[in-house]
Amino acid sequence: MRPEKKLIWTIAGICVLALGLTMENWNFFSFFAQNFKEFSSILHGSFYGISGCLFFMILLDAISLYKSSAFLKVTRHAPASLSLGEWSKIELEIHHSFKRTVSLVIHDLHPSEIEVKGLPFEVKLQEKEWIKKSYQMKSHQRGDLQFGKVQVLLESPFGFWQRSFKLGSAETVKVLPNFAAIRQYFKLASQSHTEKLGIKKKRQRGDGTEFHQLREYIEGDSLKRVDWKASARRKTLISREYQLETNQNILFLVDCGHRMRSKDGMLSHFDHALNAILLMTHVALRQGDSVGLMNFGSSTEVWLLPKKGNRQIHEVLNQLYHIQPETHGADFQYAAEKLFQRFKKRALVVVISNIRGEETEELNAALHLLRKRHVLLFANMREVVLDHYLEKPVSNFDESLIYLATTNHLAQRESSLKSIREKGIFIVDEIPSKISIALVNTYHQIKAAGQF
Repeated sequence: MRPEKKLIWTIAGICVLALGLTMENWNFFSFFAQNFKEFSSILHGSFYGISGCLFFMILLDAISLYKSSAFLKVTRHAPASLSLGEWSKIELEIHHSFKRTVSLVIHDLHPSEIEVKGLPFEVKLQEKEWIKKSYQMKSHQRGDLQFGKVQVLLESPFGFWQRSFKLGSAETVKVLPNFAAIRQYFKLASQSHTEKLGIKKKRQRGDGTEFHQLREYIEGDSLKRVDWKASARRKTLISREYQLETNQNILFLVDCGHRMRSKDGMLSHFDHALNAILLMTHVALRQGDSVGLMNFGSSTEVWLLPKKGNRQIHEVLNQLYHIQPETHGADFQYAAEKLFQRFKKRALVVVISNIRGEETEELNAALHLLRKRHVLLFANMREVVLDHYLEKPVSNFDESLIYLATTNHLAQRESSLKSIREKGIFIVDEIPSKISIALVNTYHQIKAAGQF
């Protein structure tokens, strides 16, 4: 319960009037009393009656709010899950059963770490009227968001008081990795316009590694595709048509150590990595492949066996949405040994990390072990800030030191990547915002070449 301005001004007016009536012996009030004795006598008599009535109204106004929560109902309508970094709508439904017009101030007790637009808001409802109001929210951190109840400030009938109620129920909302890219890919794929996302498909009719059918020769077909026996039987050139193999396994091996805590904008490298996993998983499942996942360097262990079907993408989301990169380093060798033991079949293993030059020896040992059984694709997240340091003009000694340190760091990284390439391992080295498309394009290239 808290007083409104109307109450404060009313009490202030009574106090001023009372003070004036006690100051009759002062010159001004003595003059006033001598000339208007009859009016002064009436004023004295009325003051107590008016004050008593006002205080009774103020008390009655306060009592009227005592059980008002029973006449109010607020329901929050929030999505079961939200997308990281995307604005989402939360809707509040407000009902009341008062036989009067009510004025309300509504504030949803949302988590402090999210951005909101449209809170708090005021509404005035007629007798038994109800309304739906919405506000926008955006989270820059994955995981579970804990919403409290909805706070409602109700004004009393005479407007002297305002009381706060907490109505509705608390709830938990998941913030998942950003799946907006998947929606866009799905929309464009249905229109055969995925090139607008930057995804390049080089497959032509007859490309692939798995036999599909025989067909008549078309000008431009490679002579290697001609089936000479079938051509002799039919006395016309017949070509063999191939399609990309399906039922292949893809395994993501995701670094959850301190390397992935670096940020470019609002999202960490780990967040960008999850977005890339999400998009590539969607693409691979549509191609008929099985997708699995394992993380390393995290206190929360995730292991998903490769499976097919749309349900698998929901499994990936549910397993990863709450994982955060740790403050310690991740052990590549331990992760490689564990994956080598867990999964015996051949797969395309996509390792996602952000390497430093000093980690080359450890990383090479881990990749060498995995290379014995699997095809490897190493996705390296390159910091955008390094490119900015190189592009920035050098004008003083400190800036020259930064420039030299950056070039030395990049040279070490390039040396590390070169040693990986020499082992026949595919490499994607991109800034975080472009890693998703680069991974999908490389996946298409590997499949089209029949290299796993």
